[in-house]
Amino acid sequence: MLAVGTFRDGLRACAVVPAAAFFLMVMSDAQAVDAPGDADIRWGGEVELGYVRTTGNTDIENIVLKAKVENARPRWAHELRYNAIRNEDSGRTTAKNSFLQGQSHYKWSDRQFSFATARYEQDDFAGYDYRLVGSVGIGRKILHEEDLLLELEIGAGGRKTAYIDTGDVSEAVGRVAGKFKWQLSETSEFLQELYSEIGEDNAVTDSLSELKVKVIGQLAVKMSVRVTHNTDVPPDTDKTDVKSAVTVVYDF
Repeated sequence: MLAVGTFRDGLRACAVVPAAAFFLMVMSDAQAVDAPGDADIRWGGEVELGYVRTTGNTDIENIVLKAKVENARPRWAHELRYNAIRNEDSGRTTAKNSFLQGQSHYKWSDRQFSFATARYEQDDFAGYDYRLVGSVGIGRKILHEEDLLLELEIGAGGRKTAYIDTGDVSEAVGRVAGKFKWQLSETSEFLQELYSEIGEDNAVTDSLSELKVKVIGQLAVKMSVRVTHNTDVPPDTDKTDVKSAVTVVYDF
């Protein structure tokens, strides 16, 4: 294990310096290449809600709330996500977690881009109070067709995890990620997202699979499975967490 002072210096060098360089690099060109009119700025997003209540022999309540807002410009693309899940069994909370994530892309060409992302998580049953992750890097669209999209990303950053029993752990992380989107038909689409954030003490891998089917107008139904794996967890905590959900979606 590295000394605390050396480790913190390394974390700052890995997370702060690339972030500052990325910021200066893109902002120097922002006014010159991205001064869109109102017609060039597009907003969109979706809100999801899932609720299941079982009574009788068991008293189970499951609530799923998700939201996503997207902003697209000629050179920039921004996305903000919020997810929250709460499960109760006979009045006892068995799962409670949420996260807020923001990501920005700066497009150098039709296929090349830089990115910056930040995520804040809370999970009462994963052994930590909160987790804060930030990273920057580069990406490329491997496939960019009308009905197919495949993106790959690689970058670096930092992660802070506030463990309930052992205190805070900060570490530098490397990030690799991918996104695959397939428009199956006019009314259905499949989305697969995968990322891995690898640090000295823990590697976090997260896989999200979604199938969305349009019902009528702006309403749709979505089935999703999220699998999260940690290589190092506190005692009495599972390394793999699986969350399945069926939600009603409103697109805007």
